[in-house]
Amino acid sequence: MSHDDSTSSSSSASSSGSSSSSSSDGRRRVRHRSRLGRRPSSSSSSSSGSSNDSEADESDEEEPSRTGISPLSCLLLVLIVAVAGGLAVFVFERTEGKVEEGGGTADGATSGTSTKKPASSVALSGAPAATSIPTDFLAALASSFSMTPAAVSSLPMPSSALPSSSAANSYIQEAWSVKKGSGPLSFVEDPLEGGGGLVLEVDYPKGSYSGAKDVVAGVGNMQMAVFGKSKQRAIVSYEVGFSAGFDFVKGVMWRAAGDGEVYAYIPTYDGQCSEKEDKSSYMCHGQDGVSIDRGSFVFEAGKWNTVTQVAVLNSDPGPSGQANGVLAVYAGETQTLYREDVVFRTNASVSLNAFIFSTFFGGSTEDYAATADCSTYYRNMQFFEGDDASTVQGETVQATADA
Repeated sequence: MSHDDSTSSSSSASSSGSSSSSSSDGRRRVRHRSRLGRRPSSSSSSSSGSSNDSEADESDEEEPSRTGISPLSCLLLVLIVAVAGGLAVFVFERTEGKVEEGGGTADGATSGTSTKKPASSVALSGAPAATSIPTDFLAALASSFSMTPAAVSSLPMPSSALPSSSAANSYIQEAWSVKKGSGPLSFVEDPLEGGGGLVLEVDYPKGSYSGAKDVVAGVGNMQMAVFGKSKQRAIVSYEVGFSAGFDFVKGVMWRAAGDGEVYAYIPTYDGQCSEKEDKSSYMCHGQDGVSIDRGSFVFEAGKWNTVTQVAVLNSDPGPSGQANGVLAVYAGETQTLYREDVVFRTNASVSLNAFIFSTFFGGSTEDYAATADCSTYYRNMQFFEGDDASTVQGETVQATADA
């Protein structure tokens, strides 16, 4: 569930991100940058990408002024971006009523899905060569997590190329269930695989970054209503490609050289955060987000990278509840990240609502800017959803959005 900060995905070569503040009801407010930058007000988010920034760098990232999620539209946001271009993954909204705990629903960990991460980083392009994500793999994965195709199960490509940004945006507004947002993009013939069909293209001119005043900086906060009402679990799967020689710069969501991570704006609890950077840790930056398992997978330029992200909300949100939210990332068909100790929310009225697409080179200063004209490409975006929160037995914790 992916956005982009270095450019900055998941969920991401422009940069995407968010920054956060807390509210009196225990929710984390997120202002969306492009996906990897600032958080949209009233939401929590997570994204996957790469970049080589320090904690200070991450807090400094900003999104284009056109971005920003309405406080009315989301409370919890999970996104995964693809290195420089960011595909945000989930947006969660607040609804009235209590969330029912799932009764015996499989959460992957108890249904044969391995929870052991590889000892080394996995290249996202390591999936079987194919023009689409293997349907049988996604179907089996969805079944193992007790999910079915989402209300909008995929985002269709147009029947012919749309090189004009206005034409492309008109198509997306009609065909992709967009409730908010637009950006400079187009639909072109696949430049990475001959005969691969039409793909979505986002361009980043040399010198562009989220704070630039004269150069368009990518796409920010495009929200798509792909999920049904009050969903508690979801899968987002997509392919992202980077033009040959793509420079990831130092985006917060994607680290240098294409290293990936899940970057989340979520509540944290005592004992969760680590001081060191490695492939099996939570690196917490206060209100500036949490880096999860940095470097556990790698994005490669000049080819297609397949990303699949799973999120299952924690079942017992509140001042004191179980840390049993499930988060998993797959590079192709290889699991590269698995967590079942996540607190996605501290309010039971928060549920899954939408998918966000956001991508730009992130940060408010020129050292984040694209070093040359470059592009990212997207295709095969597919979604699954489910009604039950996690049934994993988790530790009882006191999580806060401002930890």
